[in-house]
Amino acid sequence: MSVRFFFGGWLFLLVWTMGVHVVTFLALPFSALFWAFGLAASAGGLGAARPVEDLGLGELRLPAVRFEAAADGRVSARRIPAAGVLCFVFLATAGFQYKVSNSLPFWAACVAIGLVALWRPGWLGSVLPVRFEPQPAQEHGGRDAVFLAVAAATAAFYLFTSVPDTDDSLFLNFAVGAKEAREAVFSHDTMLGLEGLSFIKSTYRLESYQLMAAILSDASGWPVVFVAHTILPVAMCIWSVSALVLIHTALFPRIFLVTLGLNLLLLVALDGSLQSFGYHAIPRYFHGKAPFVTVMIPLIAVLTVAVLRTGSWRALLLLVGSIVISVGFTANAVYAGPLCAALLGLTFLIAGGQARWRALRLVLIVIYPASLVMYLLLFDPPSASEHTSAGTLGQMLWGIFGRPSTMLLGLAAIFLGVCLPFLHRSLAICGVYTLVVLLVVLNPLLWSFYGEYVTGNINHRLFWAIPIPLLATILLGLLWTSRVRGLRLAVAAVVAAGLVGPGSILRQADTGLAFYKVPEPEFRLAQRLVNTLKKDELLLAPEEISAWVTVLEDAPAVVEGRAIYSPQREDPNYGDALKQRAELFVFWSTPTSDDLSADAVGQYLEALGVSAILLDTQRPHHARLAARLMRDGYAEVWTDGAYRLLNAGT
Repeated sequence: MSVRFFFGGWLFLLVWTMGVHVVTFLALPFSALFWAFGLAASAGGLGAARPVEDLGLGELRLPAVRFEAAADGRVSARRIPAAGVLCFVFLATAGFQYKVSNSLPFWAACVAIGLVALWRPGWLGSVLPVRFEPQPAQEHGGRDAVFLAVAAATAAFYLFTSVPDTDDSLFLNFAVGAKEAREAVFSHDTMLGLEGLSFIKSTYRLESYQLMAAILSDASGWPVVFVAHTILPVAMCIWSVSALVLIHTALFPRIFLVTLGLNLLLLVALDGSLQSFGYHAIPRYFHGKAPFVTVMIPLIAVLTVAVLRTGSWRALLLLVGSIVISVGFTANAVYAGPLCAALLGLTFLIAGGQARWRALRLVLIVIYPASLVMYLLLFDPPSASEHTSAGTLGQMLWGIFGRPSTMLLGLAAIFLGVCLPFLHRSLAICGVYTLVVLLVVLNPLLWSFYGEYVTGNINHRLFWAIPIPLLATILLGLLWTSRVRGLRLAVAAVVAAGLVGPGSILRQADTGLAFYKVPEPEFRLAQRLVNTLKKDELLLAPEEISAWVTVLEDAPAVVEGRAIYSPQREDPNYGDALKQRAELFVFWSTPTSDDLSADAVGQYLEALGVSAILLDTQRPHHARLAARLMRDGYAEVWTDGAYRLLNAGT
């Protein structure tokens, strides 16, 4: 059953994503999406009815760890000073990163040590008294039962946690706008009420996830926000578990239930900071970024290894399709998906062996995303990023790891990664991969280049190409295979500590059944505004409210949804109006501001045609302007706590 669900879902997502690209690039009407959905559903149904049982993953099982009883596990006396130097280098360079957020010394030290470790593998071999034995190829039974149970638990976990995200202001407005406009999909802005205003950023035309919510809403009559927050994520949770079951049965056939559980628990335990993997995990499945980071990157990584180790063309076909599917989840997959495969391909090229030249086959995975990028660059170049600088790698590491404890743990893991070849010759490939990651991704010398030409100064998304949760799960799974009771208890204790620790995503989530992943009372107030105002009115409201007005059907146009959208908007026909909107919205959304005088505010309101204003009387500049607005013809419609709705001509 799990294979049927995976393969059927994979085919559906592949055909749907490619169909959406045809619709959005050709600016076809909304009705064309139903044709794309019909073709995708037919392909998915055929795939589920007649799945490909052998997906080319048969030779991926990892070895079992066995400890050598005869090994003393000690460093010889002549190597103790060198081991001490390694410890000192780590403490000094990691401390420098920790104190002043400068990663260059740590990076340079890791690269140098990694090169030496590959030159002298096994130099400290007696420290790691282990051998690696093949695991039995046969998996334990009950895979379908495990799939059903874990899928139900994962969907329940999603439904009973809520981590709202104001990115919905844009993503769900795409769905609402496409559904209501019915004309050329993603051809113009549907948020600000300016006729013919350019679409905010061409790269969003690559994303298909939110448009699925649009057509399901249109077909069912349910609100877009309900479909996007409940129906679609639950279905995606189930498909994600089918993919993770496939991955873990390939890697650990005898203990796949254990490693699958560890993988999911790690996603909960990982730090809930904005740029972390835990933040973009199950509780945020209402955004395509979450399934991309949670399941597509691990799937791409495993399929890449299958291509490199087995030479399976079937696995390569699945890999190419998975890259396409990933782009539908998030436009960032255009570079992050191929980068994930490239890191592994470079590792195999350097490590050598029979699989070395199979890495050249990975060129095929770039064709589709490269074609999309070339089309956009030639015919619809993306607008400016909302971020003006990529910052530094040292600062970004804090964003990824979030807390001092996880920062030190992460730096220690990187340092250990480059040192692994010292410990055991068979771990050389792990050292090569860590070194490739350091040179290609965690390279402070390339940071500004990536920001300007690849990521739009949002460089933390480069980290998505590294399947850190899966790699951590593999490490814990290998320890579990040792059959040493103490190690198994240690693995369980570490994961349990993460679940209840300060970095757990549970610390970020509200618990309880939540069909809408929204903040209260902001969403309730947005609903009241939509129920009060007419669709052809223009609303000025603080960002915390305006951001949620845009996700609702039949909502009035807003001056702006969120301040970060203003830098991305480019249209020579509305240059002055966009500038005025940006200045007025920032002024209105800040807690306190004297940037605009009362006369300037009045002029902007008149020039833009703002007919409705939501005042927050707790903001001093709002309260100061209330009397002036009443004299200018605005009248109070209702009061809701600290908020007052004013409307012109009422």
